[in-house]
Amino acid sequence: MLVNWQTTQQINTAYFIIEHSIDGINFSKLGLVSANINPALVTNYSFTDNDPAAGSNFYRLKITHNDDRYNYTKIVEVSMSGKIKLQVFPNPVRGILLVKVSGKDKNATAQIFDMSGRKVKEQKVILDGNVSFSISLKNVPDGTYTFILQTLGTHEAQKFVKQ
Repeated sequence: MLVNWQTTQQINTAYFIIEHSIDGINFSKLGLVSANINPALVTNYSFTDNDPAAGSNFYRLKITHNDDRYNYTKIVEVSMSGKIKLQVFPNPVRGILLVKVSGKDKNATAQIFDMSGRKVKEQKVILDGNVSFSISLKNVPDGTYTFILQTLGTHEAQKFVKQ
């Protein structure tokens, strides 16, 4: 699950702690993203939850300032019902990643993230039953990556190694 947020005129922010819950009450730390030290008027951030729970997932940010004060964002609920069937191969991959998926969604998105959560590839995909497609990784450095296929209300993630 990709968690995205945006700040405007960010002042005195040190970092963001991404928190997760399955009940919307008891939250635990999922990760940390440092704030941009030279923020523009608008700054975009993202973090990947590589293992969301089936059903409801609740997310919030703990915004921590340079003086150790903090505040929370509103809680956002994401439902992970109706998972799609996904195969990513070969693993390890050298140049072309092959993807087989079954599901229906006219606005699906295929994304690849490195282990620090940076998006390295993205493409739109139209799902209409059983679909196969490929993604070139020729300009992507060797390493471990997460492939995420996001559809309306669901997503599926798989790790793979690029050699």
